[in-house]
Amino acid sequence: MINDMDEQFMFSDSATMATVYKSNEGKYIIRPAVGLKGLLVSTKADVDIILKSGIPIEEDKPNPFQANKDIIEDIDSNKDGLFDMMKRELDIQSELNFDAVFIDNISKALNKKKQNDLYAKVFFPLGVYLGEYLRVTKGGKWFLQKRFGYNPYFVPVLVCNDGYTYDPWYKLADFLLKKSNKDLNKQLELVLASKTLKYKQ
Repeated sequence: MINDMDEQFMFSDSATMATVYKSNEGKYIIRPAVGLKGLLVSTKADVDIILKSGIPIEEDKPNPFQANKDIIEDIDSNKDGLFDMMKRELDIQSELNFDAVFIDNISKALNKKKQNDLYAKVFFPLGVYLGEYLRVTKGGKWFLQKRFGYNPYFVPVLVCNDGYTYDPWYKLADFLLKKSNKDLNKQLELVLASKTLKYKQ
């Protein structure tokens, strides 16, 4: 936590709702929209990187990627267990695959579940399912992309053979938390449209 110190307001970030200050020593302080903690950063370039990646407003409970960090280090070995978890939580009996019928079954199952249960129970395995859909249909491999919060963490993304990187978690939390009808095909369209140039280390 950063205690009160001499600082000058610089700007507020509209995407994360964080505010950025500059100390008398020339360092930058990033304060999230909620919470007492803040980040002390050396350069404006580092500030831009952090804001672009997003700042969690609360980390008393680890985010899903931190909580599953041991699993994401080897998704290929762990994905079957995650898929079994997803099917169990959604009461899906059919064999898992990536065709239109199974995707439609997921949508129907999501709409039957209580709203409050979805994010906590299926966010992570459903993201892995979407990623595997991309890997199967486009060819490619999982890659751990570093993100910046109070503590750096890694997010699994797909580097595909078409030369683009796809983030299967793109707006997935919004999709699960919204109260309207859930159509996994539309979520896939969002993921596909959000492609970026192949990630470079």
